[in-house]
Amino acid sequence: MAAPSPESGSPPPWRLRPRLDPKPWGGRGLAAFGLSLPPDVPIGEALATADEATIEDGPHADRTLGDVVAAGAPGIVGTLGLAATKRGGRARFPLLIKLIDAADVLSVQVHPDDAAAPPGQLGKSEVYHVLAAAPGARIALGLHPGVDPARFATACRAGERTEALLRWLPARPGETILIPAGTVHALGAGCVVYEAQQPSDVTYRLDDWGRLDASGQ
Repeated sequence: MAAPSPESGSPPPWRLRPRLDPKPWGGRGLAAFGLSLPPDVPIGEALATADEATIEDGPHADRTLGDVVAAGAPGIVGTLGLAATKRGGRARFPLLIKLIDAADVLSVQVHPDDAAAPPGQLGKSEVYHVLAAAPGARIALGLHPGVDPARFATACRAGERTEALLRWLPARPGETILIPAGTVHALGAGCVVYEAQQPSDVTYRLDDWGRLDASGQ
């Protein structure tokens, strides 16, 4: 899309510096997409429109996107954008855009919709667009045909591995996968995806493949 002309009275696009999040399942793959990564750190996500993303140029240079939206939300995200985040209790940029590098498989997880999210929080529907995939890479989307949700819930509560209970799809570069809120899913190892989602951090992890956190829990 071409930038608006000065005569139109519209501001030019902003160039944003994303927030980079280290993850135990991350890697170095995002460097191939023009991102400068810190050395020796596995980066899992680059959050391009997070509240903490920094505006690099123009009159708002060096301010965060969250600060600018909070100070002038109606003129920045418009009435539809405000309506999209109203249930969350504060003005936010209405789409969270990420690049995700899954060098290892992500946890099996599910996100609530707006109605089921905790008070003051938004639900999360999201979409993956596959940018790159290693041979054999796959994505889990929903339960395997014939698996009863109650059986799956029992396995999760018991700490059982759930891989065989999931419906796995091949990850193909160029394909787009919609993940409505309430859909059990997992991003498999060897995938790099562009993700667009509701601006929400509410995630319920159901199976993390036995991984431990930094404190050994």
